[in-house]
Amino acid sequence: MNRPEPKHLVVGTMSSGKSTFINSLIGYDLLPSRNEACSAKIITYSASARRKAFMLEKNNDGKFHYRKKVDLALLSKWNVDREIRHISIKGPLSTIKKKSTKFSITDTPGPNNSMDKNHRGVMENALDTIPFESIFYLLNASQLGTEDDQQLLSILKHKRIEKSIIFVVNKADVIDSVEEENLTLFSTKVEKYLVQNGFESPRIYFVSSLAALLASKRMQGANLTIKESILFKKLSFALEEDLSINNVNTESGSDSFTELSMLKDPLWEYSGISKILKLF
Repeated sequence: MNRPEPKHLVVGTMSSGKSTFINSLIGYDLLPSRNEACSAKIITYSASARRKAFMLEKNNDGKFHYRKKVDLALLSKWNVDREIRHISIKGPLSTIKKKSTKFSITDTPGPNNSMDKNHRGVMENALDTIPFESIFYLLNASQLGTEDDQQLLSILKHKRIEKSIIFVVNKADVIDSVEEENLTLFSTKVEKYLVQNGFESPRIYFVSSLAALLASKRMQGANLTIKESILFKKLSFALEEDLSINNVNTESGSDSFTELSMLKDPLWEYSGISKILKLF
């Protein structure tokens, strides 16, 4: 039986790392992550473990661009083109072995872009018009409780979609494992913050999207840049245990569903992303 493709949205402020989060889920450095290069547009990635190539389309114009590999040049060109409002990509999924796995995930613009006031309208339109099973709300571990973040939480609260929201604390690797600041204390702080903003019993996942993406690229045999290699070593040293042990109001589940299709890497295991993939 051919089941429908589950649809998910990703929302968050500009600094939360939405694009890197999506890239880490699919296992490809695909979506642009530089805030200054992003205009107010929607980017949807339709992922399937059965696919072997990429198919790109802009503004639903019916003109498909087929690529065997990631075409960052084309995507970067489209991303800065203000005439393009929607980019659709159908492509493979390198992070899950199970061939029947498929889902689509949509990246929305951060509503706090002071250079482009259209961002908020585009994001809200996506929330109102795109059917979704869940929303991944990204929180930046290093900037919890900002005014921009609280305003975005208020927008979602007023839309009465609390039960669909999965909170993801990204960049959790920045929290030091010291007595006065550790992830155990920080997870309690995050839960309290969300409850205070009107979200009862929030589901919270802790991840380092960058760690997962670098580990995935390395396991696929991709050549890391000098900067990426330094970051890989730094993150490998910083992450001493699985970030997911700090998750709140979540189910542990089985590890068999989301085995990476390459050799295991401790950094991937500790990044917390595999627990997110179990939701698919």
